[in-house]
Amino acid sequence: MITSQELRGRLNEFKGQIREKWGQLTDDDFTQSQGNVDQLMGTIQKKTGQSREEIEKFFNTLGQSGKQAAGNASEFVSQATEKVREMAGPALDRAREGYDHARQYANQSVDEARHVVQEHPTQALMVALGVGAVVGLLIGMTMRSA
Repeated sequence: MITSQELRGRLNEFKGQIREKWGQLTDDDFTQSQGNVDQLMGTIQKKTGQSREEIEKFFNTLGQSGKQAAGNASEFVSQATEKVREMAGPALDRAREGYDHARQYANQSVDEARHVVQEHPTQALMVALGVGAVVGLLIGMTMRSA
């Protein structure tokens, strides 16, 4: 039997199915029951003439279908998680490869720059002074205009 607490928590979810079964129920009937299973069953009995056993059987079916839906949702989440893991592995491998290529390229560039500076120390010093002067001028102009 579905408990009052379960019904109260899932009444909006079940309301459509209950209305489909017993179309003569109104929003007031649901509001007046305030999630009380016995009161709702009594209202259904009065309006439909069905036995309490028939009504309880339907409510238990609702509770079971809700549990089944929860199980299905859990299975779906498990499958989705597994799929993400399957796809994440190759993506992570590609990201590592990309990182390794970028690191190798950066190391090569640093080595080439070091070689140029060792081969032509005077020219490298003049270029560094020139770049420093240009950057200093740009910063000074930026600070004056701000």
